[in-house]
Amino acid sequence: ATPFEMIRVQSMGKVEAQGWTTVLADYLAEKRITREPPRSTFRGGTGAVPGTASAVAAAGSTEHQDDFRLQDINKDDLKPLFSGFAPIVSRELPFAITKFLVFDLLAKAIMSLLNSQGSFADPVQVGVGPIGLAVSAIAGAVAGIAGAVISHPAD
Repeated sequence: ATPFEMIRVQSMGKVEAQGWTTVLADYLAEKRITREPPRSTFRGGTGAVPGTASAVAAAGSTEHQDDFRLQDINKDDLKPLFSGFAPIVSRELPFAITKFLVFDLLAKAIMSLLNSQGSFADPVQVGVGPIGLAVSAIAGAVAGIAGAVISHPAD
């Protein structure tokens, strides 16, 4: 593993576990603060820049949000929750399409080659029996490599 990965894994053990409702409540509270316009200190505002630690401290601690419910989410909270959807789809869709396409084409090619030789009593099927499982494993491995090359060419 890389040094940064080791640091990340080690630091995860030093973080206190929280429930998903607490994490969601804290995330939404942070996003609500960044949506608010900055307040001037001349009009009684906090003077804190939204999204910073001072703004979170000025807005109050989120420790009291143990009673957070899903009904507390308003329509303005939905956009930040789905802000990562497009990047995830743009990464996962090419991988999935390539993987399924390569697996299907390769498994069919190997099956037609094995079944055309006629050396088996019954036709070989993908994933059935030891030979079918071997074909499935080989096609899956090659398909995974092809999907990784297409979706993460720099890696």
